[in-house]
Amino acid sequence: MDIQRKGYIYAIISVLLWSTVASAFKITLRYTTVLTLLFYASIVSLSILFIVLLVQGKIKDLRRYKY
Repeated sequence: MDIQRKGYIYAIISVLLWSTVASAFKITLRYTTVLTLLFYASIVSLSILFIVLLVQGKIKDLRRYKY
């Protein structure tokens, strides 16, 4: 698969995923507060990033970062 075609596929997937975000947030805000939604969104994104680091074998690189 050439790079151009792969780029189009990734673009279509990202547009489809982002187009559902607004609807999902609107439905979720009916049942919860903004702060609760923000908390859960942060926990999910942090967990996914942690899993990506584990899969890539870069978890030890976290120690290099200073706050």
